[in-house]
Amino acid sequence: MKQSILALLAALALLVGCHYDSDVMTLEGTIKNVKQVDLYVYAEGSMNPRVDTIRVRGGAFTYERKLTEPEVLTLLYPNFSEMLLVAEPGSEVELVADASNLSETVIKGTKENELLTEFRHATNRKSESERRLAAQQFIYDNVQTQAAVAVFRECFVKAQNPVYAEVQPLLDTLSVAQPDNSLLRAMLVRFTPQMLCAVGQKLPTFEEVSLTGDTLTNAQFEGKPLAVVLWATWVRDMRKQLRNLDYLQKTYGKDLNFLLFSLDPSVVDCQRYLKYDTVQAPFVCDQQGMHSPLVSTFGVRQMPTLILVDKEGIIRKRDILPKDWENAIKELLK
Repeated sequence: MKQSILALLAALALLVGCHYDSDVMTLEGTIKNVKQVDLYVYAEGSMNPRVDTIRVRGGAFTYERKLTEPEVLTLLYPNFSEMLLVAEPGSEVELVADASNLSETVIKGTKENELLTEFRHATNRKSESERRLAAQQFIYDNVQTQAAVAVFRECFVKAQNPVYAEVQPLLDTLSVAQPDNSLLRAMLVRFTPQMLCAVGQKLPTFEEVSLTGDTLTNAQFEGKPLAVVLWATWVRDMRKQLRNLDYLQKTYGKDLNFLLFSLDPSVVDCQRYLKYDTVQAPFVCDQQGMHSPLVSTFGVRQMPTLILVDKEGIIRKRDILPKDWENAIKELLK
């Protein structure tokens, strides 16, 4: 009888202990060829966006994260390379890496992370197009897993120039398979305006009031090519870019309309910049900063953003680096 009671108490203690840790993910890691370094970890697009610091000492570390649901975490290394892993409540994950060759990192301990490791190793040396094809197949083969969500984010969401014809069916397929996945819902909110404002699409409908009180709509600009610029005073080298826009407007303004949207939270800041720059174009500033509906309307992915539209109102180029603005404009006007 006494032994039965002791066994029952031991079982209860084990259950209590498991329950206590059931919402915690533990990550144990070893990194060769490094003694001391700090890594950063965060869950982009989740309801838990905090950034944690992982201190690697003697080439080893332990990290714990309390979770209410599975998350796709990003590990950011000092050289700014990133690695994704799947964090699940109650899971124990192990990372084995070599600082001299991070592409061969192994993350194991759960099926999800073993799938991710297998995908990374299989596609390390593939071209971008080959890797996208492999990613599509991986997602369809593992559509109900967080690993598929991680691969989608790594190969499509984080891509410099997403191929929206590939993104839409993949996102739809994942959303049907995982309707309660909060990260997928966030991606859907993010990507929908980007897909509606992608190259080949018609410029979205808008109605805004300029700094001079004029009402501006997209219909007013049809019949002549248009350069839409979204900018803000807080963007690095923005004065230089405004001077560049001034030059471009004076050089190509006869054949090309310009329309500038400031994503500043203050009209005063915007006007202060405009005192020193003489771009002859309509300016809009709704004083909502990055919370402006314009961010969604134009699918802003970077700042400043240049969108080139032909005379029929179709987007022909977008998200062009400032150094390439003039060449892109020349191509549009050919």
